Amino acid sequence: MGPIAAAVSAAGGSLARVFGKAGIPLTLLDTPDRLILLRDQLKLIDAAIREIGDPALPARLSLSTGIAGLGPIGVQVRAAETLGAALARVEVVTPLLLQTATSTGLRRQGANAFYEYAVAERIESGRQANEILALGYLLGTVRHFLGPAWRPEHAVVTGATLTGRAQIQELFGSEVILEAVMNRPRVERPV
Repeated sequence: MGPIAAAVSAAGGSLARVFGKAGIPLTLLDTPDRLILLRDQLKLIDAAIREIGDPALPARLSLSTGIAGLGPIGVQVRAAETLGAALARVEVVTPLLLQTATSTGLRRQGANAFYEYAVAERIESGRQANEILALGYLLGTVRHFLGPAWRPEHAVVTGATLTGRAQIQELFGSEVILEAVMNRPRVERPV
């Protein structure tokens, strides 16, 4: 919650209004390592986006905090010796250290590798913003192992539209395409 609060404050927004719209007590900022339900995190991000008028906020947050910003899960991922080992750790430790309402996985299809992230819970507000946030963390993880110049062929998120798409693509250095029927973002790149 700390990076979200810092972004809102830096943009001149009201933390009380953001937390109020998300239905989260502002006092939770006093315990920054406390876990919150995914649906509450999504409401908070969605309220922050609306408050400061920055649809690219999830991309900015994930890139600025990086995988290290995920605390214990970031330590586990960055300590892996290879990208494959790091992605395997993400799959195992995410439900233990971060959240249980999502699933991740790597699959190969021909010459392509697909890393998928799915929200398993029915979420009405903030799903796409969460997918953008997850993509930023995933790109940061891959670039940690393959170098900052690595780029996927493209990234996929759900939805019919993506507000701030040009900004998000610029921040990620990757084309972001939409698939309305999918329920998971993914990064695609020939292997």
